[in-house]
Amino acid sequence: MSVEVHVFNALWYGVLATETVKVVMAGDGGKDSYGIAIVSADLDASDVRLIERYARRWSIEVTFEEGKSIAGVADARNRTQNAVQRTVPFGFYSMSILVVWFAASGVDHDAIVAERRRIAPWYATKTAVSFADIRNMARRVLTASHFRPTPSSVPNAQEIEIIRLASDDLAA
Repeated sequence: MSVEVHVFNALWYGVLATETVKVVMAGDGGKDSYGIAIVSADLDASDVRLIERYARRWSIEVTFEEGKSIAGVADARNRTQNAVQRTVPFGFYSMSILVVWFAASGVDHDAIVAERRRIAPWYATKTAVSFADIRNMARRVLTASHFRPTPSSVPNAQEIEIIRLASDDLAA
C-alpha cells in the first residue's frame, strides 16, 4: 500500500501563537487523499518519524476512548483526593484484567467477529474483537454464572465452557 505525504511548516496562531509547527498530511491517495494531518512542534523530526509516533500512539488513544465510553472510567464521582487519584488507574487496571481474561479464555475470536457481523450488519468490515465485544461477553458470563439470565444475556456454548472452566479453577 502506498501512502501520499505532504509536509509543510506553519504558524498555529490560536494555539501556539508565534511558534512554528511541522504539519504532515498523510493519506492513501484515494477520494479523501489526505485523511490525517499530524502537527508537531518537533521541526527536526523526519516525516516518517512523525507518522511512526502517531501510529504508536493511536492504540493508547483508543484505550483512553474505550475506557471513557465503554468502561465508564470518566464517570466516577469522587470527592477525596485519594479517591480521585485512584479511580482512573483502577478503571484501566480493571480493563487490562478483562482483556487478559479474554485472551486466556480460549474463545474463538473469529466466531465473535462473525456473531457481531450477524447482529450488526453495518460492521461488515470488522476483522478483530473489540473491547466492547469483550465487555459484553464478560457481562453475559458473569450474569449467567451468578444470576438468572434474561434471554438477551444467555451465554453461548463457548461462554458456558468458560464458566465451567472458571468454576473448576476456583474449586481446585
